[in-house]
Amino acid sequence: MRMRSLWLVSVLAVVLCPLAWAQGEKEGEGGMDPAAMEKMMPGPEHEALAKQAGTWHVAMKQWQDPAQPPMEAIGTAEFTVIMDGRYLHQVYKGEMMGMPFTGWGIDGYDRVLGKYTSYWIDSMTTSSTSLTGTSKDGGKTVEYTGAMADFEGGGMVQVRWVAEHKSDDETHIDMFVQHDGQETRSMELVYTRKK
Repeated sequence: MRMRSLWLVSVLAVVLCPLAWAQGEKEGEGGMDPAAMEKMMPGPEHEALAKQAGTWHVAMKQWQDPAQPPMEAIGTAEFTVIMDGRYLHQVYKGEMMGMPFTGWGIDGYDRVLGKYTSYWIDSMTTSSTSLTGTSKDGGKTVEYTGAMADFEGGGMVQVRWVAEHKSDDETHIDMFVQHDGQETRSMELVYTRKK
């Protein structure tokens, strides 16, 4: 019990001390630095992400071997805006390799780092994937990079996802994986809004 209390006090100190310090620095100006406060609030990138809220049909192609035809499957995705507009939550339901498959995604935009963020978990693995992305066209196309678990070889493998928002009703996501310095396409997802 004593250890738990010490742990709780430590966590509170780590979280609250920087806030108290910032408030003390700006005490005469009404609290926390307005520029810092502004970066904590949703911005235009979040408004663009929120446009994806709704139900989507998803057509998937997956390549186990680039020399062979892809496996194909269909599913549905429900997007909802969460955390007061800061994140977009996806619940995907469909099939993967002939088995029922559910995936959860959380997409956002980190205004401090100036990067898009994407986090994914699913019912097929015990691994999670966390990526960051950038855009050269105001969020229409976002290129995410990072690493994910290598289920066959063990360890981690470098991945790249390219999300292209063709319109408010259609989005394409192409996924690539890198093995031995060579990048190959692993998956294609075509999202079409259900009306």
